[in-house]
Amino acid sequence: ATAADPDLLAQARARRQAAVLTATSVGRAEAVRLLVELGWDLHPPGTETPLHQAAYDGNTALVTLLLELGADPTRRDTRFDATPLGWAEHGHQEATAALLRGL
Repeated sequence: ATAADPDLLAQARARRQAAVLTATSVGRAEAVRLLVELGWDLHPPGTETPLHQAAYDGNTALVTLLLELGADPTRRDTRFDATPLGWAEHGHQEATAALLRGL
């Protein structure tokens, strides 16, 4: 389908800029990987990044995947001005906090 319409992915990315965040919120690692491979942004406009969400949720597998895919662990959200580590600490997620501290 994308070969027939090269603008299809660009249109989808423009309409659903937070698709990676949505996939992260529901714990769908395979969807996160696919979306990033198809060009979705790991740092979409909005309050937090997918890495913030995964850190807050305590999802170490998704935190690891997002870091492997290029997520920026120093990025600050626009609501609390906190890093993903700050979100993990606030959510009392010691495993993800330890992972992010070790970077």
